[in-house]
Amino acid sequence: MKNFTPAVAAVLALGMVFSGPAFAAPKDNPKSEKVQKVKENQQSNKGQTQQLKSIDKQLDKIEEKITHYQEKLQNLYKPIEDNVDVSEEEPIREDNSDSIDNDDTNEVDEADSSIDEEAGEVEEELNEYPGYAGKFNALQNRLDAVNNRLDSLAAKGTAAEEWQSRYGRIELLSTQINEVLTTLKELQNDVQEKVDNDESAEELEPTKSEVPASKEWNIKFSQKLNEKTLSNLDIIVLDTAENLIETSISYSEETKSITIKPAQPYKAGETYTLYIGKDISGENGLKLKNSVKMTFSIE
Repeated sequence: MKNFTPAVAAVLALGMVFSGPAFAAPKDNPKSEKVQKVKENQQSNKGQTQQLKSIDKQLDKIEEKITHYQEKLQNLYKPIEDNVDVSEEEPIREDNSDSIDNDDTNEVDEADSSIDEEAGEVEEELNEYPGYAGKFNALQNRLDAVNNRLDSLAAKGTAAEEWQSRYGRIELLSTQINEVLTTLKELQNDVQEKVDNDESAEELEPTKSEVPASKEWNIKFSQKLNEKTLSNLDIIVLDTAENLIETSISYSEETKSITIKPAQPYKAGETYTLYIGKDISGENGLKLKNSVKMTFSIE
């Protein structure tokens, strides 16, 4: 080992000291951490706000559809000339663009677009069910999904006032659906009993097969009908599970014919029964000699 003079040893020792890192590790900046935490909270609050907007939009759509189909069911008992079209106008949205910063406009538009798409999914899902019971069960399933989303938000610490009122709304809508399903079941049982016990009904044979999913049936009569005696319960379509299918019925005095068309396409491969009751009267007051049954299957 080399021997160094005290002076050289001192220089080497000094050099070892200065050969270390030029700067010490920065200390944590409490202010920077606080700013970051505020930003994270803002982002979290923003996400929760969008989630709540989405939930409200879906609940609005579900409520709208419940009201729509409730009115449709009530119209089944009325003569077709008294039936009113159930409108589905979109509510007018207020323009709040002046209150939105320019930098956030695109982000907000994209979020609103996503929320509208989720509400549109409710409409698409209902179109998969030609029968009334299927529609109301689908609405209940959608309500359950919204309830689960609300559970998730509540678990993340969302303010109680934000989710309590929405839980109440979900419960109210669910009660409405259950009441309608109970009434609908009673109605369908009455209709099915009427069809099954109608021994005078003329059954058209054989079953019509490979019928298009959007088939419109045109029934011609030998004389003009009294529209006041014609309701949606005089001409009905049932599936194999005895569910009442949503249809629209129109009468042409000029051609003395009735047109029956499904509100949504029939399901492929399914079989349905078209029933025409004998309570329909002509202008002369005479009723049909007998009712008619016809089965058809979808291609």
